[in-house]
Amino acid sequence: MKAALAKAQKDLANAETYYHRLKTHAQDQLNKANAEIERILHEKARDSAALTAKICKLETRLAVVEGELALHVRELQVYEQVIQQILTPQVEKAIASVPSL
Repeated sequence: MKAALAKAQKDLANAETYYHRLKTHAQDQLNKANAEIERILHEKARDSAALTAKICKLETRLAVVEGELALHVRELQVYEQVIQQILTPQVEKAIASVPSL
C-alpha cells in the first residue's frame, strides 16, 4: 500500500512537472505570437502612413498640374482668337479676289 501511495505521489509530481512545462511553453509561444502580431501591426501602420503621405503629395501635384493645364488651355484659346482675327480679313480678301466661274 505504501509503495502504491509512493508511486501515485511520484506520478502526480511528474504530471505536475509536465503540466508546468507545457504551460510555460504555451505561454512562451503565445508571447512570441503576440509580439509578432504587434510588430506586424506597427509595420502596417507605418506603411499606411507612408502611403497616405504619398497620396497627399500626389494629390497636391495633380492639383498643380491641372491648374497649369487650365492655364495652357486658356492661352491656346487666346492664340486661336488672335489667329482668327489676323487670318479672317486675309481669307475674305483672298476669297473676294478669286474670279467666279
